[in-house]
Amino acid sequence: MATSPLDSDAPVLLEPQTLQAARNLYEVYRSRSTRRRNPQGVVVNTSTCQAALTFVARPILLPKECFVPFQMIESESTAEERGRPA
Repeated sequence: MATSPLDSDAPVLLEPQTLQAARNLYEVYRSRSTRRRNPQGVVVNTSTCQAALTFVARPILLPKECFVPFQMIESESTAEERGRPA
């Protein structure tokens, strides 16, 4: 049985467009949401770059979707705010 990236501590490599779509949606949510419910991450369709917030830790994905965990989005955003690449 294969393990998913969510089951291991190995780093997950994402296409830059996928990570950017996840980061963009998260930033919009953070700036406009009056609810303070923290998402677990973002699900991104790798073909269309459509993104959706998810509030469950292990979302069920369709074949062309990938899950970008909140921690990955935050670490990327924090590194950019400091002026250095992540």
